[in-house]
Amino acid sequence: VRHQALLGLRGSKHPLEEVLPYLAGEGPFLAAAAIEVLGRSGRTELLLSRAGVDNARMRLGALLALRRTGTDEAQRALPGFLEDPDPAVRRAAIQWVAEEKLDALRPLVQSAVSKAPVTRELFEAYLAAGDLLAGGARAADYERDRNTHLADLLEDADQPPSLRALALGALPADHPQLSVVFLSTLVAVEDPSLRYE
Repeated sequence: VRHQALLGLRGSKHPLEEVLPYLAGEGPFLAAAAIEVLGRSGRTELLLSRAGVDNARMRLGALLALRRTGTDEAQRALPGFLEDPDPAVRRAAIQWVAEEKLDALRPLVQSAVSKAPVTRELFEAYLAAGDLLAGGARAADYERDRNTHLADLLEDADQPPSLRALALGALPADHPQLSVVFLSTLVAVEDPSLRYE
């Protein structure tokens, strides 16, 4: 009933500020309804005011509602979301960039995946974004370029060890970079996830 009540809110007659708390709480159905209502309301400024709050679920809900607005102003907020400390927020921002094919933000996507903490979901969104942003590239060329990029991530000792571990797991076992000598250097790294991989 509350879900349907939220979806029934229309226009400026209703105080949509009261809908904001539903972005962060009480279950996925109410959050989805709040995202839909706020995304169609033209309340971009109201949503942007929640982009910097402490609650990561609120920031994620604000991002998803902003995407639904379809405004240029909402899209200009994407760099901030790509730098968010929460990996779920960064993952959703990467998905937005990829699905809208916002190629100008590709360098920020690379930074977003390199920022700790790195999760498997964030890494997989990053790989999928590469696929989508590559567009019409031939599959073999893209796969080769992708593996080269993964090998570069793996070699870069400045990257978070968790990201390097995920890159190692995504490389084909017969990749030329994965020599016994190189793998032995990774076994010596202090991070247990990279040593395990």
